[in-house]
Amino acid sequence: MRRILVAAAAAGLLMVHGVATGGVASALPAEPDDSGCVSGRWPAVVQGRPESFAPHGAKGIYVWHDERGWHLGVTHDDEGPVVFEGRISVNGRLLGVERRTEGRDEARITHGHRQIGFRFVNWGWIDGVDFVTRCTDKIVVSASIDGSPVTPDQVFVGREGTHPPRTPFVIKRVSSDDVA
Repeated sequence: MRRILVAAAAAGLLMVHGVATGGVASALPAEPDDSGCVSGRWPAVVQGRPESFAPHGAKGIYVWHDERGWHLGVTHDDEGPVVFEGRISVNGRLLGVERRTEGRDEARITHGHRQIGFRFVNWGWIDGVDFVTRCTDKIVVSASIDGSPVTPDQVFVGREGTHPPRTPFVIKRVSSDDVA
């Protein structure tokens, strides 16, 4: 598995409309203090790597947040190729992005450091991106698997592997008064 720093910019994943691995290399900066930019915290439901996320696991997209930032990974339960494509959009800035891939997969920062476009040809192992944001209170994830839009049951968020109610899905910060 390669670890390649894709980009860094100068300069947070799931409250889905009220629904409350390893591997970040040291090249990613620590998650910044966004207290001067936005208020609130990321909801508890997005915290922690999904327990079911493992090579040759259920076909899908796995998203979570931890002390090192955000993570999006993909896998499937076969050894043949499956193509995962998508976009992660933030309303702040991407501070750093690192990819973890099996081959000639792509992950690129675009749109003024506000989007990550990805394309992974996955062979059942783990491909993904790790990223850190700045001044972000909303993340939108849209994706497809072999050219078909990802369905909610193919998305696993946070330690419990929560499925969003719809796709694409939005993750928003919650205020300190909200219950996640």
